[in-house]
Amino acid sequence: MQTKEQKEQVPLMDEVWIDIGAKSKKEAQEYVAVGDYAVYEPQVTELRGSRLAAPALDNIIGVYSVMQVARNCAERGIDVALYCLGTVQEEIGARGATAAAEGIKPDVAIAVDTTLATDTPGKTKNLTDPALELDAGPSILRGPNGHPVITRLLEKVAQKNNIPYQIKP
Repeated sequence: MQTKEQKEQVPLMDEVWIDIGAKSKKEAQEYVAVGDYAVYEPQVTELRGSRLAAPALDNIIGVYSVMQVARNCAERGIDVALYCLGTVQEEIGARGATAAAEGIKPDVAIAVDTTLATDTPGKTKNLTDPALELDAGPSILRGPNGHPVITRLLEKVAQKNNIPYQIKP
């Protein structure tokens, strides 16, 4: 997410923040103050409200979501060949998904992953993409990396079922 030059820069104090799960500055100030100590714990950490932080949480939630789809299909007796995969190296070329697709040769594939919320301190100032907000629904990919028919179908299902969603260009 950062360029080489950005990785080498030391951020200014007003550019640094820690996500504690607060929904506003006022709520955050009820729990922490400038100068409070913080440490990184590589484990599941409950934040304010109903939020969690953990290493690889994006992958854990992705697999959980896909397995819920599989369970729902089975419970409803949907008769399709449904392959659910947890793959590796999605950040560097989707190598695991590519290998799986070559072996399975599916008619349709839907990738499930997380994306960055942009409703964070200082993050929306320089972005040209639309904002993606926590609690505003899942994002649906639209653009050169998403198939337009699948995108339209996902949007149609969300609209039919009154599921809020956001577009990720």
